[in-house]
Amino acid sequence: MDCVARTCEHPNVSRVLRLPVCAFALCGILAVGCESTLPPAPAAPSTVAVSLVRANVDQARVLDQQGVRAFQAGRYRDAIFYFRASRRLGGPPSELWNAARAHEKLDEAELAAAAIDDYLADSAIAADERAEGIREKARLAARPSLLTVLTDPPGARVKVDSRTVGTTPLSTEISPGTHTVKLTHTSTSSTVPIEVTVEARYGRALLVERSLRK
Repeated sequence: MDCVARTCEHPNVSRVLRLPVCAFALCGILAVGCESTLPPAPAAPSTVAVSLVRANVDQARVLDQQGVRAFQAGRYRDAIFYFRASRRLGGPPSELWNAARAHEKLDEAELAAAAIDDYLADSAIAADERAEGIREKARLAARPSLLTVLTDPPGARVKVDSRTVGTTPLSTEISPGTHTVKLTHTSTSSTVPIEVTVEARYGRALLVERSLRK
């Protein structure tokens, strides 16, 4: 996600918000002596309802523009707030895409993936945009994690799964998934080996800190 957040393109009101369902005056209940078996035509939406829809769409557009400006200024937390608020008022699914990009700028890959899930849940997304969203989520999930290992005493050998990666203290990148970290020290008379299981997710940093002393 290197490019700047997408700007909001608001479609027609009918595609952004659902208008309130109009009440039907049922024949024979509200009208005495009605002989027609067909219900009357639904009343037109009230002027107040239409005005509210238009006000919401206009406010959503303003919030989107504020979100784009905040993103460009590096105020990513503010940008997320504006994009989410715009979406709640009827902004298009691209608001969630923008929020995901802001989360990634804050190194919040899991929250970025969650925002993409919300984005993909909208059935109105075009096929090419859906495919792009799926690729972005996969890329976020494939990010390596930085594993830092500290021991007392230092100088313990570190094996991640079956691979020796060095001695403590150390930091090394590991791939996504579950890994076994085995710690052993040359001073076997005063230390004990330890085995730890860690799970790397979305590039989240991991810390293993253990005492190997007997």
